[in-house]
Parts: sequence; structure tokens; C-alpha cells
Amino acid sequence: MGTKNNMLGTRLWIAQMPLTVTAMTGIAAILLPFTADISPAIGVLSDVRPLAFPFLLSVLVSAAYVRRSISGSLSRPEQALAYVATAVSVAMTFSFVISGEGWLGRVIPLVTALLGAHFVRSNRKIGQARDLTPVLAMQVAYLVNCSLCLIGFFGEWQIGAVFALVTAVSYCLQITRPGLLLVSGDSHALAHVASQPVTKH
Repeated sequence: MGTKNNMLGTRLWIAQMPLTVTAMTGIAAILLPFTADISPAIGVLSDVRPLAFPFLLSVLVSAAYVRRSISGSLSRPEQALAYVATAVSVAMTFSFVISGEGWLGRVIPLVTALLGAHFVRSNRKIGQARDLTPVLAMQVAYLVNCSLCLIGFFGEWQIGAVFALVTAVSYCLQITRPGLLLVSGDSHALAHVASQPVTKH
């Protein structure tokens, strides 16, 4: 029994690592200079740059996962807020994608949005993880904007861009494997998973 509990604790620790890393790097990316000594925070507060606002989604994403780990689910108003934040962020990003220069800066964000929409839609078919769908939607919106900025400012990155890239990679893993987030946010779910017998095919 003790060995099983130790294994369960190890699996919980491993499962929570992506959320911990993402929370730290996502917030750091907001505060640190992205390019030209300008951070997303400065872009929001001083220069009012639309592409800076979607970086704030990392705060909402982290808050949503904390909320879910405490209460076990997100309320409907919270889910609605996530969808509204997603829609606004995507609108801000694509206003630049449409008017931007260079095919790469247009294609990559569009492909990212389409693939992200596919995974978000697929996640709605997973019963217990359905309430994570609006959070995954915010992560997709973050990825779309981040990909545009990373491509647009390639060669001029500063430390904030590196942290944003790490956050984006972590989001990619979470979007494609939402089941891990379900487990990482709920120790009871992890215990249930651990108690299931292994089926050999």
C-alpha cells in the first residue's frame, strides 16, 4: 500500500509539473522584454499595442487551473469569460495577420488556429475534461498570437520571447493531451486512474 501511495504521489508531482512551469514562464513572459526592450506589460499599459494583450491570457489560464484544482470544476460564468477572452484575443491577432506582410506570418498563425480548434473541439467529447475546453481555447488563442509575434520579431528576441516560447510549447503539450491536465488538477481523478487495472491488448 505504501509503495502504491508513493507511486501515486510521484505521478501527481509529474502531472503537475507542466502547470507549474507554464504558470511561472507565462507570467514572466508578460513582465520581461520581448523585443526592443518592450515587454507585453509595457505594451498593454503604455503603448497600448493590441498584440500585447493576448499574452495576459497566461494569467487567466493559470487562474483557471488553480480554480479547478480547488473546486473541481469551472462555473458557467467563468467558462463564458474564458470564451470571451479567447474571442477578443483572436480578433486582435488576426487583425494583424490579415494586414501583415510575409506569407509565413500569415500561414503559421492560421494553421495554429485551425489545429487548435480541432483539438478543442475533440476535447468536448471527453466527459470529465469537458469543462477544460474553454481553458484550452484560451491556450490556443495564446499560441496563435505568440506564433505571430515570434515570427514577426525573429532575430530580435529578448528574454521575454524565450519565456513566451517555453509557455507556448507547454501549452501545445497540454492542448494535445488534455487528459493529463484533468489528472494534474484533481488528485481524486489521479487516484481513480491509478486504481484501474491494466488491460493488455
